[in-house]
Amino acid sequence: MHLDLALSLASAATGACWILLLVAPRARATRWVLRSDAVPLVLCVVYTALIARYIPGIFLKFDSLEHIHEMLEDRRLLLTSMLHFLAFDLLVGRAMLADAQARGISHARMVPCLVMSFFLAPVGYVMYA
Repeated sequence: MHLDLALSLASAATGACWILLLVAPRARATRWVLRSDAVPLVLCVVYTALIARYIPGIFLKFDSLEHIHEMLEDRRLLLTSMLHFLAFDLLVGRAMLADAQARGISHARMVPCLVMSFFLAPVGYVMYA
């Protein structure tokens, strides 16, 4: 599969989940997103398939910013980085919304945290915490 197409498909799948989290927090489809690992798991399987060829050598490449920069010049590794962000940012947003719902936090208070988590999950998580 072409790498750009893979990114587009992954972005569309996670984007649909994020829209549900943001605009329909109690809808049946959103409950599925909150309970199911399907979308993040598919992203992680594709990630694993793409990165497998680089293991174990890649483990030695996280020792400097220069080596990380060199790795990201490889389009396959750049895609794996994006898949990593898409999967784990969604997991963070999903966990925050599930927790907020369990604790009775209003959705209006969650929207800024979720939006920020979509773009910069650590910042969104700090806002929520």
